Amino acid sequence: MPVKNKFICKCFNPGLWQVLFLTIALILVVLGFRLMLIEKWAVDLPYWDQWEGELRNLILPYLDGTLEWHHFFSAHNEHRILWSRLITLALFIENSQWDNLLEVTFNCFLQCLGSAALFLAGRKLFYSYSIYLWWMVVAIAGCLPFGFENTMMGFQSQFYLMGLFTVLTLWVGSREDIKPYHKALAVGFLCFMLLFTMGSGFLCPLVLIVALLLKGTLKDGFTSGLKKELPVLLTLLAGVVAGFVLLPHVPQHDYLKADGIGKLWIATGRYFSWPWSGTSGEPGVHFCMAIIIWLPSLVYLCFLGLNRQKIKADDVFVLALVGWAALQALGMAYSRGGSSIPFPASRYADTLIFGVVANFLALWRTPTLLRDGPFWTSGSFAFSLVWLGTVAVGLTSLTMQNIRHEVPYRSNNFVLQAVNVSRFVQDGDERHLIGKPGHELPFPQAEVLVDLLKKPAVKQILPWGVRTPLAITERLPSENSGFANNGFPGKFDRVSADKIFGSFSKENGSVSQGLFQGEFINAGTLPYIGFKVAGHLHEGGSTFEIRSLSKKSQKLTANDRAAETWSMVYLKSRGAGLYEVRASDKSETRWLAFSEPREIGRLSMYARILLEQYPWILLAGLGLFCVVAYGGAWRVSYSKEAMQ
Repeated sequence: MPVKNKFICKCFNPGLWQVLFLTIALILVVLGFRLMLIEKWAVDLPYWDQWEGELRNLILPYLDGTLEWHHFFSAHNEHRILWSRLITLALFIENSQWDNLLEVTFNCFLQCLGSAALFLAGRKLFYSYSIYLWWMVVAIAGCLPFGFENTMMGFQSQFYLMGLFTVLTLWVGSREDIKPYHKALAVGFLCFMLLFTMGSGFLCPLVLIVALLLKGTLKDGFTSGLKKELPVLLTLLAGVVAGFVLLPHVPQHDYLKADGIGKLWIATGRYFSWPWSGTSGEPGVHFCMAIIIWLPSLVYLCFLGLNRQKIKADDVFVLALVGWAALQALGMAYSRGGSSIPFPASRYADTLIFGVVANFLALWRTPTLLRDGPFWTSGSFAFSLVWLGTVAVGLTSLTMQNIRHEVPYRSNNFVLQAVNVSRFVQDGDERHLIGKPGHELPFPQAEVLVDLLKKPAVKQILPWGVRTPLAITERLPSENSGFANNGFPGKFDRVSADKIFGSFSKENGSVSQGLFQGEFINAGTLPYIGFKVAGHLHEGGSTFEIRSLSKKSQKLTANDRAAETWSMVYLKSRGAGLYEVRASDKSETRWLAFSEPREIGRLSMYARILLEQYPWILLAGLGLFCVVAYGGAWRVSYSKEAMQ
């Protein structure tokens, strides 16, 4: 008996489950890769704009009760970052600690949502096995560290939000199965969200207007198409006008703009040739690469006009995405064309990657619009190979440059900045910050940084890595043996301001057996206490125990990674007061080291625990993708056998 319920039919549709599991696999893979980059390279100390945009203009007004609505809507450079500010404040209120690692971990989920939305929006252009190719394209765009600045700095969530809301706006706006007034409401809401991500948010409704008018003109006639989409077009037009009105002017950034046709021309080639412009090359090379990378879109537009009856809703999405990526690149070329930097900053890469993805969609869609015949088939296939090779070489070169040079250099600077700030917080000596090179400071104005760090309210909310440690005082020093200051192997050395106790002797390279007893006073302002440990705490022979005033003791254990690198262990705070520390190492071949503790917020602890799980998250995503791909191949094979 056939099933008449459409909902039940959809629920048991194998294709629906395939897309669902592929989307989950994509989220896990992108999340795993992003967490891996953060865990290896990022630090918890906020950087640059965070001190001005987050601390001075948002968190401190909240703490002293002067926060008002204009703090959320005021301009930050050329943008009004309402949603980024709300995210920052919400995380801070819930965590009671200002932590860059928490913010960048949260941003990973925004990137995952953007990747999932892009995959779902473009999936109908792919069929059978080709959907796995689309999955891999979106996964590469979401995983590789093109925009490592956005990955490592928490104040960059607006880039991910703009990408997410842009994809959703174009996807909803291009659909034909939604009633015009319902579509207008949805698009209006998404446009409102876009306007408070970045200054260029109004470009999305602008290109969607053009795409819808072009589709209506080519397929249905201008008048018919206009009437059909009139509510949506009026809503989009209102979004464009509002975006222009809200767009701030920043006079001090005028020198960054291209002040002539020549500079604009060179900058245009630079941004349109990304990812090749992210490594090296003369302007002539940039223009050659730009032509190759963007040629699929030009060919696609031409054949779209010649085959107007084949235009579908998905073509509107592709057309609008191409236009949006092109306008974004052109806007960057104008607004940053006067900069002395000869290549696009990495923070723009998370936007520029949409140009590559849009051209891939155009390249994939074009053959379905072409005429039949061996010339078109062989010609499109040959150019596809050339285009894919060009993009693959550019992306690989840029990725290797970032991983080998740019990201380690930036990460080492972050570590130096954290050490300088931590030392100043501990002893108040301004020489740790005043007079230091710019790359060793988390904020360019050292005097302003010193004034901020002197504030008691700021000291109380600093992240774990730079806040004042809870000093451990040895109890009965005559009975303590085997544990020395900085007692850990040289391979664990990293520039740090932490005081470390360990059972390893650097002088003769041997391990010691012994006992350490100490105590520290906990302020009780945050719910958890964090220790940095290394060695073999996870194996027998070593114990690390903390006892509170209530005499409730807790043994702390570390994972296997502690034998290779510093790891974190956590203790739930039982309030302010005296805590006892007892460490014992009875092993003849193993060693143990631990730092003085610091207080840590609940969400900060959860973020660090999640960061350590990146291998399992990544493996789960890849494993799920393989299972779905194998299941899809089996289903196709079974269907063919059944037909025979």
